[in-house]
Amino acid sequence: MKQIKLAYVIWASLIFTACSKTSNECVEYIPFQESENELWGMIAPNGEVLFSEEFEETPTVARNGRFFIRTNNGTWEMYTAEKKPQPIGKEYAHISGFHNGVAIVAEKGKPVSIIDTEGNTIKVLDSIAGKKVYGVRPFKNNYAVFLTTDSLMGAVNRNGNCIIKPEYILLCDCNDGKFIGIHSKYKNKNENEFIFSVVNTTGETILELSRDKYKHTGINHFSHGMLAVCVKKDDQEMWGIINDMGEYVVEPDSRFKEIGTISEKSFTYSNGTRWGLMGLDGKTMIRPKYKGLIHDQDNLLLAAIETDSTYEYEFTYIDNKDNPIEKKKYKWASRFSRLDGIHSIVNIDDYFSIINKNGEEIEGLPNIVNIEISEGEEDLIESDFLDLDNFISELDISPDGLMGLTFKSTLQDVFNLLVERDFRTYINDKPMDGPLDNPEWYINQDYIEFRRKVIGNIGISTHINFTGNLSKKIYRTKRELNYDYWGGYYYYSDNKIPAGYTWCDVSLTSFTLYINNTGVMHGKLNALFSRLSDKFKTFGTVIEEYEYFIRLKLNNTSAVIVQKGDFVMISWGKTD
Repeated sequence: MKQIKLAYVIWASLIFTACSKTSNECVEYIPFQESENELWGMIAPNGEVLFSEEFEETPTVARNGRFFIRTNNGTWEMYTAEKKPQPIGKEYAHISGFHNGVAIVAEKGKPVSIIDTEGNTIKVLDSIAGKKVYGVRPFKNNYAVFLTTDSLMGAVNRNGNCIIKPEYILLCDCNDGKFIGIHSKYKNKNENEFIFSVVNTTGETILELSRDKYKHTGINHFSHGMLAVCVKKDDQEMWGIINDMGEYVVEPDSRFKEIGTISEKSFTYSNGTRWGLMGLDGKTMIRPKYKGLIHDQDNLLLAAIETDSTYEYEFTYIDNKDNPIEKKKYKWASRFSRLDGIHSIVNIDDYFSIINKNGEEIEGLPNIVNIEISEGEEDLIESDFLDLDNFISELDISPDGLMGLTFKSTLQDVFNLLVERDFRTYINDKPMDGPLDNPEWYINQDYIEFRRKVIGNIGISTHINFTGNLSKKIYRTKRELNYDYWGGYYYYSDNKIPAGYTWCDVSLTSFTLYINNTGVMHGKLNALFSRLSDKFKTFGTVIEEYEYFIRLKLNNTSAVIVQKGDFVMISWGKTD
């Protein structure tokens, strides 16, 4: 399992996904190889081999009797988890794994959908609460967070019904029946003005947390009704734990440089260099001695130990009294709760094995040289579907302007728009930092360029063009007294001394857009050129038209649309 030999992955790979012994969230089968570069089979957490050497590509783990495999053309296929696995459903461009009988998928060229284990569509998630959907994260605890094309987040349940409206610029996955998010009303606020909202599964805000008070709240999640928070006292950051009413369960303490996982009676914490375990009653259970420590099930913990070997860490299982369940250290190890709550995968020397909670290896295992516990695509499940009409509408083009600007707009109007929309300007291909309306930046520049990537990773460069250079240097006159040694007399000279920069008296002439063949626009430039041409034909009259070129006469201006290899350009106004 070369993909998982780095120690950090154990902490980053689905740390917050747990499986109870009765939950159908549990992993049923795990992909494995019996020799390097051979075909993949599937094995159950209890060591039962479902099939051997069957697939060239790596399967995902199996849940709910299903797993996925990526095909040679980059799409995904779903299979039944049985001795002779059978393909079922369709080909998908993007997929999540199954959780409680549902998965998030996107067929090629179609919106994201929820499907059941038979491949039947439960709901198409093209639009939710009046917003176009760009992508959906995998289900966590029966809820999925979605992202709209205007960068807002909300959440749906297993049936695809909206339970949290898309009103958040940040929304974390559901855990412990709660989401943590930042409402869109804080979009243009300073970070210290953010308020984190704790929202339940009916969309009700049950608690608000000030970002000015709690320094790292947004990266944590609730567990057992508690949330780790960081505050700053006397210029020192320290951690504590609150409940879902905002009351301290554990007061912030300078001993806690970070708090990790929380159980019903204890929490793991770092003193800055090492991790230990403390009870909610304030009693130290394990002094800080490990390089990493996270809770597992039944009072077990998984600990990382520093090593001098080629591996940065080794791993071992301990109980909450720091007793090892077996005096063994592993190059890699999963949590028991990561699989079925009873078994765990470990890497021993040059092979992988499966152990029980007594640390005993399962008997009769095949030779396992590689093992994989991928869920599929574990981030945003994106659709490559693009509603071109909606995209063009959101460009906000009119015969007389763009995004509310017109040919009568001033330089200050342009800067006001840039600030309002939070666009970054570019000079000579370099992004500018600092106040946008600094005339020093625009010397010898007769246009303002700003770039943006809209949802779907489509790159758009906008040029707002003017009649001449936007700014110029200004000088003051300094009179200096000089002496002519040959003539024997004094004389005065007036010298120009640079005194700063000022704006020129210029007028806006035209707008130019470059839309790149990136993200979900990839492969759609022909269609985009055609739709834009149709739109501009409603603005005026065609003067010239070829396969990838069109020139039009508008009211008092003209327009040109050109398609080249990797972009479409539109320019309108005084384009000659």
